[in-house]
Amino acid sequence: MNQWFFRFRITEKKNRPVVTQKILNVREAIFVLVMGIIAIGSILGYMFDKMTLSYMITLTAMPIAVLLVGFFLWKQRLYVRLRYYLGCLMMGAFWGIVATLVYDAYKPAAKVVFGYSFDPYRAMPVFGRLVTGLPSSHSLAVIAGWMYHFWIGAMGGMFFALFRPRGGAIAGLLWAWILQAIRMALYPGLLRASLQDPEFVAIAIVGFGLWGVVLGAGLKLWRWHYA
Repeated sequence: MNQWFFRFRITEKKNRPVVTQKILNVREAIFVLVMGIIAIGSILGYMFDKMTLSYMITLTAMPIAVLLVGFFLWKQRLYVRLRYYLGCLMMGAFWGIVATLVYDAYKPAAKVVFGYSFDPYRAMPVFGRLVTGLPSSHSLAVIAGWMYHFWIGAMGGMFFALFRPRGGAIAGLLWAWILQAIRMALYPGLLRASLQDPEFVAIAIVGFGLWGVVLGAGLKLWRWHYA
């Protein structure tokens, strides 16, 4: 992990030696590669009628933006900022996925404690059907639905890490509720129905708030610092 893929040379003031600086380490290079694979794979999936346009845009918008900003920083030789930028994104994605796992564990626990009758994972096959066009019961649709679910969690973490790299549980909680408010503003009919639903309050409000707390606390606990 201490090997470096790319290096550049900075000439110091006169009579000082030329110093070799680090640009991308293995983790960062893999992260950039994964962003490229997600973008290209989603575009190909749409081209071959394996994915709807709306979901293709959802999957490709973030990776393409990440790559474009990274390319700009590299082109301008802002290497320190590039590594800080990628570090924030990686930690945001990591803690976004961790928070999603905690959120997924909370849902069945809430079902047992409060005696709810809903299926806590019913959305994943639906996501898979919308992404792939396959029946919800198809194994590939279920896998795609879960992958999309975790990708949404990772994206939420990456956006939060860019806006609030130092994290914080309260900031994460507010971020989660902002995302929830945006989603409900896009679907006002859902808002009117859901406020009367105790299951929605327990899962979408409390549960998603827990997602934000874990995300913010994780970033604060394990922040990336670049020299």
